Amino acid sequence: MPDESPQSLLAPALNAARSPAQLDALAAELERIAAHARALAAAKRRAAATPGDKRATPHSPKAGPGRAPSSFVRLALEPWGARHRLRLYIGRALYYALGSPARLDLQRIGAGMELRPASGDQGIAFTAGKGMPRAFVDGWADVLGMESGRYAAEVRGGAIVIGGRMD
Repeated sequence: MPDESPQSLLAPALNAARSPAQLDALAAELERIAAHARALAAAKRRAAATPGDKRATPHSPKAGPGRAPSSFVRLALEPWGARHRLRLYIGRALYYALGSPARLDLQRIGAGMELRPASGDQGIAFTAGKGMPRAFVDGWADVLGMESGRYAAEVRGGAIVIGGRMD
């Protein structure tokens, strides 16, 4: 195994420096790297000295009465060029509880509906960037048979179970 000490890693740069100015520039860069490493070490010491429960910033999510945050799905008819398209949004907590699947499949079971993780090319691909996980679900409109709005939902048995309308 080759020697990977800091000095052996710097040797090519030191050997390539031809003038005192190049060596001074290299020394200045090494001093900046050393200062950055010292600052990181100090921050890690401070973090280790602070108990874990005091390190975390308290966060109080906002949700309606009697409901967990992000425990809903929303259907919206949105303008898309010259027509409207049906988009389904899923609360992040629900989506993460399923393991953030790339694709979901809709299943109507009795009077209820479930969104289940799909495998391969089955189901519809969901986008989960900065906003809520979402997908255009025009092909599901007849199965959904629901109006635009927010619907209560929960994760049960590895699926998002869609309940009644919330608003």
